Amino acid sequence: MLAGRIALLVISLGTAGVVATACSGDSRPPGNGTALGASNATSATGSGGSNAADTGGAAGASGGSSAGGMGGQAGQLGEGGTGLEPPDAGVCGDGSVGLTEECEPGVALVVTCSSLGFESGVLRCGEDCIIDTSDCRGTESCADGRDNDGDGRADCADSECEADCAQSCETPLLVADGSSITASSEGRAAQLTSSCAGGGGPEIVAEVSAQTTGKLDARVSGRGLMALSLRTSCADDASEVACVLVDERGGLSVDVSSGQVLFAVVEGYSGAVTGNVTLEVASRAANVCGDSFIDGSEECDDGGDEAGDACSATCQVEVTESEPNDSAEEAEAYSEPSYALISPEGDADYYALSIDDGPKAVTLDVLDVASGFCSGLEMDPYLELFDDAGQLVAANDDGGDGYCSRLVVPALDDGEYLVVVRQSESATGATRATFGYELSVSTD
Repeated sequence: MLAGRIALLVISLGTAGVVATACSGDSRPPGNGTALGASNATSATGSGGSNAADTGGAAGASGGSSAGGMGGQAGQLGEGGTGLEPPDAGVCGDGSVGLTEECEPGVALVVTCSSLGFESGVLRCGEDCIIDTSDCRGTESCADGRDNDGDGRADCADSECEADCAQSCETPLLVADGSSITASSEGRAAQLTSSCAGGGGPEIVAEVSAQTTGKLDARVSGRGLMALSLRTSCADDASEVACVLVDERGGLSVDVSSGQVLFAVVEGYSGAVTGNVTLEVASRAANVCGDSFIDGSEECDDGGDEAGDACSATCQVEVTESEPNDSAEEAEAYSEPSYALISPEGDADYYALSIDDGPKAVTLDVLDVASGFCSGLEMDPYLELFDDAGQLVAANDDGGDGYCSRLVVPALDDGEYLVVVRQSESATGATRATFGYELSVSTD
């Protein structure tokens, strides 16, 4: 979370779209949309937000049944303690909450009407050991992902919200810089087009007014491939400032002035996506080394100002590679740790790798260096392994985190090998042409 001052926007989205596949395990969409302002993009921390959102959303949409069941399970497991015997499934009316029960009459409930999204009322346990929300009261908010009035429908799925959800830009969700809201895309309009999205789908539109001159960061985490964009005018697609594809988690940053209003649009890459999505928005001062954001000439930022940890006190990668290592003849011996740069654009790094006492299972990873560029889909390396005869043993594009590479060879014989790291040929304009990375090699 951005130093405790981020806005959390949890969005429940609908059905997943079909994503085209590319070579070498590449699951990215077709490169038909180039992100604007990609050089300012930053990565998402994704600190558990989506899982919490899923739990809360499920509890709210079901009127609290899921939360009650979880409470009962927790209580039962707490009593079992040792785990030496199977936990009691539960018999309704025996005074003990079993795994298959939501509650027991006479046993204190671990949830309340308000924790399930209602405004007031008294939660009860029915004679059938199912939580009874009939005495809970509320008015549907249309923008918190919960069934506030207890009719089994949340947000735009509730008829009370039909007018608010019919137009994306007439009633955008207002998010104060540093605040949090929740919402569901179900039943919302599909009227806007983001430049990096592959097809229209229900969109969540959030309006934010920046409080600080510098950068406005927008980050999302969730399930499926999503398009996140920022624009200056809600209804005008041409006013888009930046757009980035996010696979599970990622984000972007744009220049902003205090008081400037921007609109964040989240939609599935092709139609809708499944699961809940967390959107974080906050403005901050720019170009501050040690703030965990990559701005300007910074190559990394680990949130500190100490050297000797791969990211220097001036936010530069502390490279260990010995240039030139741009060809097989110039390959340097791999050693750990190995930190390097793909720079300038089109650079390729060659490493000599020796395997003894084989055959061995070997795993090679290309990782980011204190930047989050892998998970944020901001770097797209390609990894190759050749034998001493120059024959390709294996290659990988996107087997690691995000677009980063992971290459697993189950049994590699003794010998001399060549490892090559370069930018993927399938990289899009949304990724960086130059980036810092760590090459990690492990053997079993």
